[in-house]
Parts: sequence; structure tokens; C-alpha cells
Amino acid sequence: MAMLKPALPQRFTSELEINDYPQMARFKVMQRDSLQAIQEWTKVAITTKGTYYPPGRNAPPGERKLFMVIEGESEEAVKAAKKELRRTLEEHAAVAAPDDSSTNRYAKYSI
Repeated sequence: MAMLKPALPQRFTSELEINDYPQMARFKVMQRDSLQAIQEWTKVAITTKGTYYPPGRNAPPGERKLFMVIEGESEEAVKAAKKELRRTLEEHAAVAAPDDSSTNRYAKYSI
């Protein structure tokens, strides 16, 4: 006897706030190619929602900071996609973070 899939498969959802990451990291995870690769690999849907607010500013009531919604048919797929998004964000945030040697790169003189 054949197994039947339910008419409405169970959906799992998770959110990942990306607002406070550096611009380069946010753009990388929001790029079509990056999203498409993660979506194909994990079989999830990823949607960007919210509005960007600069560091130190809070979202007004009824609004949310920039975040991603990850939806999939299995909890494992959603967790894998979220982990990959977070890894990409962290990787590009580390590249964007200034190190000690670059603090004076725009200075004309050093004293």
C-alpha cells in the first residue's frame, strides 16, 4: 500500500535578525545568488522582511528591524539554512570589521 503525503505538509519557521550586521555582510546574504544556493541546498524558502535602522536606533512601534524568515518542511532543513546564513554573516562581518592596524588608514599624520 502506498504512503500518502498530507495535503498540507507541516511547515517549520525561524527568523534571523540581520539588521545589526555590517552592510557588506547583509548584502552578501541578501544577494540572489547566495539565497538561491542556500534555498536549493536546504529546500527552504527565505524571505527578507523589515526595515534597516542604523546602529543605535530602535525600530518605531509596529515596525521591525531587518530580518530573514526561513520556512521549510523539516526542522533540520530550517536549522541548516539558518546555520549557513549565520556562518555567511559572521564570515563577512569579520572581513568588514576594522582591525587595529587600520585604525589610522585615513589619517594624514600619525603622532
